[in-house]
Amino acid sequence: KGIRTIDDFRMYEESLPPIQVLQTQKPFTAIFLTPNKDDVYIHFVPVLVGNDYYLLGENATDNVLESMKNQKFAMYNTVTNLPNRVLFDRSCNELLSNDLHGLYNTVMAVDIIDFAKVNKMFGFEAANTLLREMAKSIKEVCDNYNYELFNIRTSLFMIIFKNLENFNVVLNLAKEIYERLGLPITLKDNLSTSVEPRIGILNIDQDKEERSEERRVG
Repeated sequence: KGIRTIDDFRMYEESLPPIQVLQTQKPFTAIFLTPNKDDVYIHFVPVLVGNDYYLLGENATDNVLESMKNQKFAMYNTVTNLPNRVLFDRSCNELLSNDLHGLYNTVMAVDIIDFAKVNKMFGFEAANTLLREMAKSIKEVCDNYNYELFNIRTSLFMIIFKNLENFNVVLNLAKEIYERLGLPITLKDNLSTSVEPRIGILNIDQDKEERSEERRVG
């Protein structure tokens, strides 16, 4: 419904317009909507016969969804569903490659001391709940700022703050996160614990200036 020509196709992972993709005669995948509002992925092979194109298609939904699942598994922490080290490294590289002036861009590391003891005392499920609650608390503190939150290793969270007014904002955020994570956290019924967080801060702009100065001196 609503599809008259190939220009009406909703393409999957294609940057070119549908007609241009067709003209390359390379296989492609398009997304269609079922009456139940579910996405269906159809893989097409264009065949040119005379002046006309014919499309040979098959349902590739299961394969596409499995690929999406694997991709998410590779880029997101399976406990907190936060971006992992792969996406953290990518975001850092993008930040370092940009010329940023006048505003503060900061990376903050948040970890907890002796997380292994929580695992040992209360079990994996309780420890996983603790990690999810940590992520929730950090998000609540940072909600009014331009930030990205990553879970790059077990209890180690990294936060990229962008375009902050001054460094005092970062220090205040670190203090608030420290205090919030130090409060008792409910792990399950009638069971709660408190943790001791540790926080490190790196000023991206200062780091860029220092590395730039090192290149000039060198």
